[in-house]
Amino acid sequence: MGAQGKCEWSAYAAYIPLRKTWQLRKLIDRHNCSREFKLKIMSAKWLSKKVEKSLIENPKFKIKDVREKGLRKWNTSISVAMACRAKSLASDQVEGSFKEQFRRIHDYAYEILRCNPSSTVKVKVDEMQGESVFGRFYTCFKACKDAFVLCRPFIGLNGCFLKGKYGGELLTAVARDAND
Repeated sequence: MGAQGKCEWSAYAAYIPLRKTWQLRKLIDRHNCSREFKLKIMSAKWLSKKVEKSLIENPKFKIKDVREKGLRKWNTSISVAMACRAKSLASDQVEGSFKEQFRRIHDYAYEILRCNPSSTVKVKVDEMQGESVFGRFYTCFKACKDAFVLCRPFIGLNGCFLKGKYGGELLTAVARDAND
């Protein structure tokens, strides 16, 4: 690849079906080219499959680590864009994609109602281009409702911003019971 087809090096291998293996038939091991660090053969999909195990072992696996692994293991440089795509595809395989999880939000709501009768669950979805898009989710468990009635009249509201692919806000209502 480095000599653009002018290098003599070549290897010819044949597949042997009876043994289910490959056999090297011919090898010309003379180089007259330098190493090529940018290979067009490597794709983000292939790289994501190789990164999955590392992502399972270390959920904080960074894009920089993907690039370093490519340089260390396959002796090739990986662009930042390809590393981002590969990490995204791998995390979708490991954790499940956000879209698939949001599609199952109604299943989650029905499961809450099945396990906690008399709870309140409200799901808001918006229709965009014929597809349902998640808007909001509200839940109040029956046990929380019953306990909230017995609380002191002090109510605090707390909220935080969610960091992730889609962001958002998480709001909670807090009160003190008799045991503080």
